[in-house]
Amino acid sequence: MAAEVSNWGLCIETEIFQPSGSFHGDPLIMPMAELMLRNAAYSLGRADSDAVGCAGLKHLCSLPDARLLRMVCGNTCGCSDPYASVWHKVPTQGCLPVCLQQGTDALAASACEDKVVTEEWDLLWDLYPTSLGAFYGSDMTASSIYPVMLNLVNFMKSAGCSGLTNQSMQREIGTRTLWCEGYPALWRPLAGLCPVSCGCLGANPLPTYCPSSCAVNTT
Repeated sequence: MAAEVSNWGLCIETEIFQPSGSFHGDPLIMPMAELMLRNAAYSLGRADSDAVGCAGLKHLCSLPDARLLRMVCGNTCGCSDPYASVWHKVPTQGCLPVCLQQGTDALAASACEDKVVTEEWDLLWDLYPTSLGAFYGSDMTASSIYPVMLNLVNFMKSAGCSGLTNQSMQREIGTRTLWCEGYPALWRPLAGLCPVSCGCLGANPLPTYCPSSCAVNTT
């Protein structure tokens, strides 16, 4: 998938499918994108992509195997939304870098503050066991660490961003990676959602995973 995403220098959905896109209706590029969308839909058991478009396939975006769908429908699938669930919002999981950059730019133009949308935050944690299990090719419910994962899920859903300041909850259980920093193979940094709780505000130097709006103003 990394090779495929590197071949595209535009966000397919916004630049090709949307009427306001620069390449909407292009006789060469439009059919190519439509074929990719049909292939993405077929791979997920749907044969009606021409009728429903990206919007009608949104409920499939969070599936681990929906890499091609996230590549083609980057806006609908949340690649360009910095406040969407962080799972799979990385190039290796289908999101085009140019779509991800739109989210980065949006964060740069926003205040450096924790911004949790409850529905998306809860979804993030509800998807944790299945997303990690698919990544490792294992059923996490059969693992001895599953109860520990559920404890983390319940804690984070209740605590919100402030839960990331709890040292015992700061790291993903399987990879031991800090939630705030992200994991390039599977999830986008939670610092985009929770920059204050992740220690970004006023950090000098500013960590690369933090929104640029959190940088110290030295002028």
